[in-house]
Amino acid sequence: MTKKKKTEDCSHKNGVGKQGDKGPDIKLVYTVAEAAKILTLSNSTVRRLIKHDLLRAVNTHGSGGRVLISYQALQEFLGERASA
Repeated sequence: MTKKKKTEDCSHKNGVGKQGDKGPDIKLVYTVAEAAKILTLSNSTVRRLIKHDLLRAVNTHGSGGRVLISYQALQEFLGERASA
């Protein structure tokens, strides 16, 4: 009897799947840096969009916390950009 090697799905840290995947891995929430990469914008531009209420986000621990953007917020933003 031969043992089968266990294989794992090793996605990259930036949210992009393995080569050959159809697109990025879908997550529930993204950091500013991850959202910037998806939107092909700079981190400061994403923060500016959030500041001007053009992109919804949640600050996790007040002014010093991590800013998280939901998958739904990204989809809404992209939909608004496409229809503009």
